[in-house]
Order: sequence, then C-alpha cells, then structure tokens
Amino acid sequence: MWWKIIILGISVVLAWRIMGFVYFMGPHRTIHTHWPGPCRNLAPIRSGAEGIALSSQGLAFISSGYKIADVTDERIKNSLARVFLFDFNKPDGDAKELELIGDVRLASPHGISLWEDKEGIQIFLVDHRLTEDTIEIFRFEPPLSLRHTRTIHNPLFANLNDVIATGDSSFYVTNVASVRDGPLLTISFLLQLSTGSVVYYDGVTARQVEGNGKILNGITSSSDGRFIFVSYMVREAIVVFRREGDGSLMRVQTISLSAIPTTYFMIQQLEIC
Repeated sequence: MWWKIIILGISVVLAWRIMGFVYFMGPHRTIHTHWPGPCRNLAPIRSGAEGIALSSQGLAFISSGYKIADVTDERIKNSLARVFLFDFNKPDGDAKELELIGDVRLASPHGISLWEDKEGIQIFLVDHRLTEDTIEIFRFEPPLSLRHTRTIHNPLFANLNDVIATGDSSFYVTNVASVRDGPLLTISFLLQLSTGSVVYYDGVTARQVEGNGKILNGITSSSDGRFIFVSYMVREAIVVFRREGDGSLMRVQTISLSAIPTTYFMIQQLEIC
C-alpha cells in the first residue's frame, strides 16, 4: 500500500515539473515579429553567433562558433570558433574576423564582455572546452587582432553562459546549471532544478555570490558598475543586484517580463537591449 502511495507521489511531482517545463517552452504563446529598424544578415558570419560586446567607440566584438552538445545540424556542427569585429561607425560594412595571437585555440565560444582602460580594450570570452569551461582574456590590438593574455580555470565554472567584466582581471559569470552535459543536464532542465548560479572572480579567487537559480542566462552591469543584471529564464525576469565592496551581490529588484530573457547589454544608463 505504502509503495503505491510513494510511486503516486513521485509521479505527481514529476508530472508537475514536466508540465512546468512545457509551459516554460511556451507552446501557448503568440509571437509577433517586430524589428527596431532595417535589419540584414551580417556577412561573413553564418552560424553559431552567440554574444556581442560593444565598446564606447561603436566597435562590436562578436563571438561565433558556439556548439550545443550533441548538435546534429551540420551548419552548426562544422562551424569554426572565431571572434568577429563590426564597426557601427560603418553600418554598411561587413564583419571582420579577428586574428587570435598567442597560445590559445577556441573550442566553442559563448558569452563575451569587454573592459576599456587607458591601455585599450580587453576581451573576456566564455569558452566551452571538451572537459571544462574557461574564461579567455585577450587584449585588442587594432585593427584586427586579439592577443591572448590569460586563461582562467575554476571548479566553480560548472556550465558557463555569460560573463561581464568589472575590471582588467575581475568579472562575474553565470552558470546555467551545476552540470555541463549528459543525462544529468537534461534532467536538470526538465525538472527545472535550481542549480544555476552567479560566480565572482576578483582576479585571484572565485566564489559563488548567488545560487539556487533556475536556468540563469545573460549578465550585464549598469554604466557606473554599481548594479548587476541577471536574466532568470524560468522566472521570465531580470533580477537587479547591487554590488557590494567585496563583490558580493544584494538583490534589490525583480523585473517581470512575461517573456524569456537571454543575453543583453547596457547601451545607456537604464536602457537595456
């Protein structure tokens, strides 16, 4: 008798979780196509483009070649890991591939961020290697080169999605979940387990500053660096955190969107794209 009750209870919980995942995927939604203005495909980028980081001078650094595990689409499966540069000051131009200089070979680039200082621009890039996720740091050398300066490894980089630079060697990253791939990741998504997190790296050590999130995605900061914005996909919300002096985060606001947010960036104070 008791085992029947236990099985029934487990079945109800699983059904509730799976129904929640189906609702999250949005088959009931009506999507209206809208454009902010004239749009075009940006040559020569073809597939796997994932993140964009925009400098104060209108230079857009674009990560390309992101591959989802076990992907079957040949266009994505065979796409090359590259970083492109597009100049918004020349809107009719094409993107230019950047030469990577140094001891680095990108595998599957994902989120991207930049830091500007008196010496120029540094690029922070999430890369999914075969057995681990890393942050690759480059120095931009105009006109079309990125010089690799450092690779950051850490056990807390479980399943990285996005990165936001906060200094020349410090940053925040989001973990979608606590596992990288395989059946455990599938189960984590289907059951919408709260295993996502935000990790802060201060230049020397890393620590988790926010946890128990359901499928965390994009992360960015306010123009003055005082606030951090994180997209919570399952909650359909952007959560706003205030940065403390030691890098820890204090939750101050949740902005409900009624839509699933992914990656975004700040182009002006209080204006998110």
